[in-house]
Formats: sequence, structure tokens, C-alpha cells
Amino acid sequence: MKKTKKEIVSYFVVKFAWLLILLLGKIGRINIINKKYILRVRSSGKPFIMVTWHGRMLVPIYIHRNLSIVAMVSEHGDGEMIAQTILCLGYKTIRGSTTPG
Repeated sequence: MKKTKKEIVSYFVVKFAWLLILLLGKIGRINIINKKYILRVRSSGKPFIMVTWHGRMLVPIYIHRNLSIVAMVSEHGDGEMIAQTILCLGYKTIRGSTTPG
């Protein structure tokens, strides 16, 4: 099965984004304010919802990787690349959109 140019580009974008998030997380200085609240919620064993905004996703994605978190990701084309990237970081995904389909 021959890969299309779009599939090849998508593959490399996902791998680059995954490595970039790991690199920035390793070399960056991250200071978590009020970490005790996050730890308290996680240790309670109860389900919870965490929200991040588009412009502020990279640090939370790095910090909470490999914790079996389920992330809601757009069904649009760029959402597929985001979904594949965060799958590499140990997340599970559920797809959704505000538009039909």
C-alpha cells in the first residue's frame, strides 16, 4: 500500500512534535504552582476533568504524559496529528467536534 505525500508529511510532523515536546520538557524549567491540589485529585481515585487551552498545551502535555489520561481531540485533519502525537506520549484519545460529523 503506497503512502500519499500527506501521510508521509503527517508521519514526520507527529514524530517531530513528539520529540520537540520531550526535548522542551527536559531542557525547560517547569514550576508547578499549587501542585498539591493536582496530586490530591489524582490520588483520590475519582474521575476528574482537566482543561487546557490551545495556546497552553505543551507543558501540561509533557507533565502528565504516561498517566493513562484520555484527551479530547478535534476530528479535523490537524486533530489527527495532535492525536497521534499525544498517543506517542502515553495518552489515550477520544475524538469530538462542535460541527456535525
